Amino acid sequence: VLPDIDSATSKISKKPLFKPLSKAIRKRFGHRGATHSLILSLLTLSLLICSSYMFRGVAFFVYSNFIIGFACGYLSHLFLDFITIEGIPLFYPFYNKKYHIAKFKGSEHETIVTALCLVLTGFCIYLKVR
Repeated sequence: VLPDIDSATSKISKKPLFKPLSKAIRKRFGHRGATHSLILSLLTLSLLICSSYMFRGVAFFVYSNFIIGFACGYLSHLFLDFITIEGIPLFYPFYNKKYHIAKFKGSEHETIVTALCLVLTGFCIYLKVR
């Protein structure tokens, strides 16, 4: 949900704690701006990984798993938006141009990605059982 903090209708931007931040980001960058940049997402993930070295033992294990989940969620969100007609600004802040690899509209892409995930999951289960 974090990349959509720049959207007034997203779940995260409706939370009282995040409303002011959401409004400021939306006003400065617009929807699908900085929060949808591959460069800035990788920078964020790098900072999270670097900060993980502050932890030891169980705290490190928990934080490491948080980072993995965060990365999977953030990057899959970018990928899903990348296959829509609107696209995402991959190289923001260096280039504002939005790129896309497909032109799905609305929830079409969610249905397709869900189907692909189910097929891949079935394939992984098949390989594991075999």
